[in-house]
Amino acid sequence: MSIEFLRLNGFKSFGSSCEFAFSKGFSAIVGPNGSGKSNILDALRWVLGEGSPTSLRITRQSDLIFQGSANFEPSKEAEVSLKLVSGNDSALLKRSYSQEGGSVLQVDGTRVRLQDLGELKARFQLEGDAFAFIGQGEVAEAIHQRPMQRRHHLELLFGIDRYRKKRDDTYLRLASTLEEAQRIETLIRELENRREEIAPEVTVAVEAQGILDNLEIVRRDFYFARRFALEGRRLENCSRLQLQKEHGDVVRRWRSLWDQAARLLEERLRREGFDEEAFLDREQALLARKEALRRQGFAAATRVKALQADRASLNEERLNLLRQHEALETELAQMRKEEGELARTLEEQRASLQTLLDELEAGRAQAERERLRRRELSDEQEEKSLFCSRVDSRLRALLLARDEGAEERAQLEAERARLEESLKTLTRDVKELGERHEELSTQHTDAYSLCQKHAAALQQLQREKTRQEAELDALKESTESSLYPEPVRLLLSAARLGRIRSRPEVVAEAFSCPPHVAEALEAYLGGRQFWLLGHTFAEAQEGIELLKQRRSGRVTYLLLERCRPRFPDPRFRLPLSGVTGWALELITPRAPWEPALQHLLGDLLLVETYALGSELVKKGARFPIATLEGEVFAPSGTVSGGRMRQRGGAISHNQQVEEGTLRLSELKARIEKLATDLKAAEAREQDTARTLSTEGEKLLRLREEEHAARSALAALLSRRERLEGEGISAAEEAERLERELHQARLRLEELAEELAALGESVESKGGSSRLSAMQNEIHLTEERLRGRRDVLLRAERERGSLSEQLAGLDLDLAAGQEEEASQRELLAEVGRGFLEVRDALEKLRTSLETERGKVRRGHLRLERLRSRAQNAAAAATALEAELSALSERLSGIESELEQLRELWDEKYPYLPQEAAEVEGGRDLTSTLRSLERDLKALGTYNLGALSEDISLSERIDFLTEQLEDVSNASDELKLLIAETDAQVEEIFAKAMADIDVRFNALFQRLFAGGEARLKLQEEGEVWDRGVEIYARPPGKRLQNISQLSGGEQSLTAIAHLFAALEVARMPLAVLDEVDAALDEYNLIRFADLAREYSRSLQLIVMTHRRTTMERADLIYGVTMVEPGLSRIVSIDVESYR
Repeated sequence: MSIEFLRLNGFKSFGSSCEFAFSKGFSAIVGPNGSGKSNILDALRWVLGEGSPTSLRITRQSDLIFQGSANFEPSKEAEVSLKLVSGNDSALLKRSYSQEGGSVLQVDGTRVRLQDLGELKARFQLEGDAFAFIGQGEVAEAIHQRPMQRRHHLELLFGIDRYRKKRDDTYLRLASTLEEAQRIETLIRELENRREEIAPEVTVAVEAQGILDNLEIVRRDFYFARRFALEGRRLENCSRLQLQKEHGDVVRRWRSLWDQAARLLEERLRREGFDEEAFLDREQALLARKEALRRQGFAAATRVKALQADRASLNEERLNLLRQHEALETELAQMRKEEGELARTLEEQRASLQTLLDELEAGRAQAERERLRRRELSDEQEEKSLFCSRVDSRLRALLLARDEGAEERAQLEAERARLEESLKTLTRDVKELGERHEELSTQHTDAYSLCQKHAAALQQLQREKTRQEAELDALKESTESSLYPEPVRLLLSAARLGRIRSRPEVVAEAFSCPPHVAEALEAYLGGRQFWLLGHTFAEAQEGIELLKQRRSGRVTYLLLERCRPRFPDPRFRLPLSGVTGWALELITPRAPWEPALQHLLGDLLLVETYALGSELVKKGARFPIATLEGEVFAPSGTVSGGRMRQRGGAISHNQQVEEGTLRLSELKARIEKLATDLKAAEAREQDTARTLSTEGEKLLRLREEEHAARSALAALLSRRERLEGEGISAAEEAERLERELHQARLRLEELAEELAALGESVESKGGSSRLSAMQNEIHLTEERLRGRRDVLLRAERERGSLSEQLAGLDLDLAAGQEEEASQRELLAEVGRGFLEVRDALEKLRTSLETERGKVRRGHLRLERLRSRAQNAAAAATALEAELSALSERLSGIESELEQLRELWDEKYPYLPQEAAEVEGGRDLTSTLRSLERDLKALGTYNLGALSEDISLSERIDFLTEQLEDVSNASDELKLLIAETDAQVEEIFAKAMADIDVRFNALFQRLFAGGEARLKLQEEGEVWDRGVEIYARPPGKRLQNISQLSGGEQSLTAIAHLFAALEVARMPLAVLDEVDAALDEYNLIRFADLAREYSRSLQLIVMTHRRTTMERADLIYGVTMVEPGLSRIVSIDVESYR
């Protein structure tokens, strides 16, 4: 046998999947301290069934799971797989643990329990795995072990612990058997004493029994005669009753006919009748509609009058606007005409000016000496003229800008009003959408909280499911391990692992029952609850042969093909209270074991108290009776009871398992429902989140629009303020320019006068003045033309505004006319509806009166039919009274007959032919009274003494036989104990001798001489003699191992270890740093020894000593790549060399 590979995933420090493919010889696992080497030994122990926290170096089960590191997440599950190979046989073990699923153990993919690993270990010779797996410090522990501890380790290695356990179980059974024998002897003495006490009562009972037998004959004749007479009277009354019933049937038929006619008429009246409430409701509805139509007509007429008044007002306003428009058209025509005249005048003036300028230019040639002065004056005049022109243009521009600014301000004011209205609407929308967003946010928060609540509840339920599953598995394991006998456990485990073809069922698991009857069934069945149920003898033979091979004890099979069902006694009358019921009616058998349960429990009666059970036994119950507190009354006469220290047996535990399974199923259903609710809540939360996101985007967009509107309004207000500021500045500038223009014109006048004076000497008189006047006229004409054009532009704008107002009034008039036409049409419809409602009211009231007349006539006819039916009912009642009297007489006869039958028929089956003969016989009454007087003369008698005497005799015989069986069983148990002791002594002595030889040889090899011995202690029984280790290193005396030095102790313990493994033929050994305390010289000896032993067993050594590594066939390096995370590196030593 060898380990083919070991795979770890998420186990302790091995966070990722790591696989060790071990050599069949010597494999070494090396690495520094703290790298995780010892976790490999923990994994081997755990996958092979170890559960002790001390052995696994943990404080709780969750410590087995990888806890995570800097770069790796914690694992959710720890898993270890182990492949065992022995020739052609192999097995794959896998054990996993998680917080949710607990611990799961599988063998070749099949889930098994920890108890089932015993057979697998035996199959692969791993019963002594606790001895073959040596962890850190365990060598030192082996050195300091007490002798008995050392003996227990050797017993475990050689399988002797099974004999010890069997011997202890046998001692318990022997003590129980001796106690049972003592109890039976006590019962026999009590029964014999009781038989002597009732002997006088038995004599009187025999005489009374003779009288009672005669009484039985007379009572039988009396019963036959009385019954024959009563049956004759019953026949006569039955005939009379039949005649009355026939007459009554006729009367009832007439009564039924009248009742049926009345019902039919009443139904027809109800079906053909009318619902006056419905008529009245309909009338009220028509009246309400009439009132609504009246109000609607009044409202429509009022609206028509209002529309007519509005139309008159609009027509008047339109007429005024038309008049204004016509006047404005006339004014525009006049202004256009004036504009044309001014333009022609301006052209003429400009032509005259040009002529005058030509004349003046000719005169200048004659005025050369005044040229320079005139030029200066002319330049200044032109400059001033140009300045005036510029100022005048600037003033006109300022006036135009003022008008345009006013228009722009008006537009800005309208835009401001529009923006404020838009901003108000946006603010309202933002507020409403914000409230909607807050509501959706609250809904989303509630939905998310509900999801969290469901998730937390689901997680809690899953933890509860895990806990219940673990408790259920623990309860199943404890039920089988602590309650079932070892042979039964072995066969059940073999069946689960497929080692036997049959699938036996324990009686305790073949049915379910209410919890309150479990104790009674356990008490009654006793050891039979551990019987195995099967189908055929072949199945039983297969299981028994397996037990013979393993020498694991005995079992009892109950086979279906040999079952003989038993049934309750139907003749025994049970009391009405205090009886729980027949066992088969209280339990639920599992298929296909119902015949076996009928065989075991078919006639078992369960009662509540001991008193009731004893009372039923005294009344002659010939079937087993058990009380709810566990007392059992056997048909043989024995009564057993009492209470064990430990409450609850296999049946109670199985009921707990069933209840746990049911609770687990209900919990799983709750988990499924909660998971569905969680999905629905998550879907609602996601929908709400999507809606919330959409509304949030809308709200953000509206807020942006609101912000943009506020910005635009702020810009508009700023523009308006700027325009107002520009208007003020322009006014101030215009005022300043007018002053400057006035001054410039005064200077122009002065220059014109001076130029005129200069020109008079050389020019004709009046030339300069004419030029100046002409220029002024031209400027004036231009100003008038410009003003006229501005006025014309404003007039055209006013005309456009009037046209728009007229168009708006036309639209309002058209809308009013349409609404007036609609209201007039509505008035017409209301009038027609009013007439229809009035006609419907008249028809409805006429129909109401007609239907009321029909109803009155129908009710009169119905009263006549009911009167006839009442008369027929009275006749039927009289007949019923007569029939009741006859029935009472017949019931009295029947009751007396029933009493006679109940009292006598079971004892004396009635025969009509014999009854007719007895009817005219002797006086039965006097004979009956005479016999009763004789019976009374005997005084008190106890017929139960006869049955009790017989029962006591039978019970004494039964108990005598039982006592012999118990004595034989105790002798067999004593013989079994003696044989076990002899066998164990022989096996252990041989193992000790073989180990002693090998131990001495290995010691001499490791120490290069000396001597080492194993010795049994002299004192105590065979089982209580511990093992001492004595050693004598070279040059020293023979002494106990505890007196050696530290290195000598370690080397001696290693020699003892290898010697025991060799003798026990263990297929493998796992050693964790057993060489840590050896010096270099002794280390070489240990390494050579390990190398030599690796040829016959698989050796796995955890070490960090170079000498040991060099002897290995395969080396695995274990390193801690980061805190909490181990990794492996394998090296094939032969390839490396």
